[in-house]
Amino acid sequence: MVFLLLTTLLKQLKSDLNLEGGSNAALALRKVLNQDSPLYLYDLDDSTLDFILQLPREELDKYVSALISRFYGDISDSESEHINELRHSYKASFATEKLYRVNSLINKNYTAIYTKTGLLRELVLDIYGIGPEKVVIN
Repeated sequence: MVFLLLTTLLKQLKSDLNLEGGSNAALALRKVLNQDSPLYLYDLDDSTLDFILQLPREELDKYVSALISRFYGDISDSESEHINELRHSYKASFATEKLYRVNSLINKNYTAIYTKTGLLRELVLDIYGIGPEKVVIN
């Protein structure tokens, strides 16, 4: 389900750079983003994560803004500082997830803790014994 959601979303982003107006692609994107399902970074396959990380800045900003609208839709524009923190958090989460996947030393010694909204909340050193799970959802 998550893969289908992201695939649809990424196709829309790739085919239509003007997501701010009332275009058909923008409306379809909003409809996809309104689905009530969580987004876990560990569910993304490597090619999808790579595609996200390689998006031009403008497209990545639109994608992140769409995620923020989907999961934090009740944030008002007057809370721009919080919105900016979320933007940076999403971008950092994508980059950290990639590093976590490709660096075997990090992957073998840390446990990733994820949110249901597509963020990597933290990496915990395994010697602190939070459990045998390599993925924790918080």
